[in-house]
Amino acid sequence: MVDGFWTNWHNLGKPINGDYQVGEMTITSDGLDLYFASNRPGGFGGYDLWVSHKTNEGWGETENLGATVNSENDENRPFVTVDGQELWFDGPGISGHVGPAVFRSQKQPDGTWGIAQEIVSTFAGEPALSGDGQILYFVHAYYPQDLSQMLEADIYVSLRLP
Repeated sequence: MVDGFWTNWHNLGKPINGDYQVGEMTITSDGLDLYFASNRPGGFGGYDLWVSHKTNEGWGETENLGATVNSENDENRPFVTVDGQELWFDGPGISGHVGPAVFRSQKQPDGTWGIAQEIVSTFAGEPALSGDGQILYFVHAYYPQDLSQMLEADIYVSLRLP
């Protein structure tokens, strides 16, 4: 960024664009890990969350985040907190409420991601957190009773309890 404007931008090319089939994505604050959604082969079904680690040669091979995060449904729109200890994303709710939900998985001591927990239910998605991790932002969509079409979507905010 120069004088408030992004400059010198360019397509990353392969393997990110093309080989990896990258969908919604986020890069960790240190720039070393690229988390993304993809329906590429080798997943659990639908869109799964994957990671690629940056090396001296470029972006490394992709790794599926596994069954603690992914399911046979679509997981999408990942967000990793600044400290790299929480992975937030959206996917179909599992608590019995209709529509997508926001999930959180915590990094385990061995570097894997723990079992994802449903944090916000019922037509919630696209999570992002403030730099200090204390404020959750997400989109909430409104539908009529028959769920025939989305009426509107608003951005909501929630504060983390101590």
